[in-house]
Amino acid sequence: MDAVENCREFLRARRASTGVAQIFFGSNDASAKIRALTPGAFSDDGAAIHSYYTTAYLAATGISGRNLFGYLTAYVQGAGALALSAFSPGNWTLSAPASRDMEQFINVLGERISVQFSTNAVGAWFSLTKLVPWAKPDPFAVVRGTNA
Repeated sequence: MDAVENCREFLRARRASTGVAQIFFGSNDASAKIRALTPGAFSDDGAAIHSYYTTAYLAATGISGRNLFGYLTAYVQGAGALALSAFSPGNWTLSAPASRDMEQFINVLGERISVQFSTNAVGAWFSLTKLVPWAKPDPFAVVRGTNA
């Protein structure tokens, strides 16, 4: 019997014992572990699952030229620390359920900005359901005037 047949026998035996079809993943390292997806698990065999979400580029509506993105609110819940990247150092400490919107001063100048939210610790996760950036025309340079 070859490895494929061994695998088929294992899957047939597993389905028969639980009555539920499951998907299993084999490893290609020296551990020779067989893994299954576990609902509610937020780690990969004890290692962090790095997760992130990057928004589309956001612009102030109806205004052309450079904008001052000064403030950001978001309804986000989860566990661990949520890193905000690309414009402002800092982390938000998460809880579930979230009791209120999180807030952050960002003070970024640009025609458009993109925001990235990420976690990278064992057991960390997040659910982002609302994002509201605050922007106004840049008070010192409404029109850029050059491409340099």
